[in-house]
Amino acid sequence: VAAKLHAEWKGREAVRSIAFQYDGNAGHLGGVHEKHFYRDPDGQRWLFKPDKKGGGAVAAAEEAAAEIARRVGLPSVEVRQVNLDGRVGSVQRMLAGASPLPGDPAEWTPEQRQGVMMHHVVDWLIGDHDGNAGNFILADGAPVRIDRGQAFKFLGKDKLDLHYEPNKHHGAPPHAALLLYRAA
Repeated sequence: VAAKLHAEWKGREAVRSIAFQYDGNAGHLGGVHEKHFYRDPDGQRWLFKPDKKGGGAVAAAEEAAAEIARRVGLPSVEVRQVNLDGRVGSVQRMLAGASPLPGDPAEWTPEQRQGVMMHHVVDWLIGDHDGNAGNFILADGAPVRIDRGQAFKFLGKDKLDLHYEPNKHHGAPPHAALLLYRAA
């Protein structure tokens, strides 16, 4: 799955040069931040998340996180920092046929469990503790981590501790890997 996804990556400059057309609000996808759909000239749908408070830093961090996951061989969608309609943000290609990761680790295959744990290592490396089950999709059955907008947010302040959940006070669910570890 990783090789197939990564073969479709276009590269930073190629993505930035796409003439995207607005395709509607994507708020129904969930999460707390604004998001919109855009289409490229080939009809491929992309998700754009404006970087309202980071001045581009959050979008750049999300791009770097996707690149790190790709470089270590984990399935990852391409994320690029772009300017769309006068706003800086991140854009990522939507995966046709992807489905959500079930919220109960008992429903995951052994390969899905392993994939979630491998993504957890990357999330710890980059200080992103927002990898709840809703931030994973399944592409051909393999877990793909999406929404790494908190990449590097907690770096230097976080703890490599199975009880460390900095988003808990906002009511966010735990990282999917923590659900798995607790179920074990």
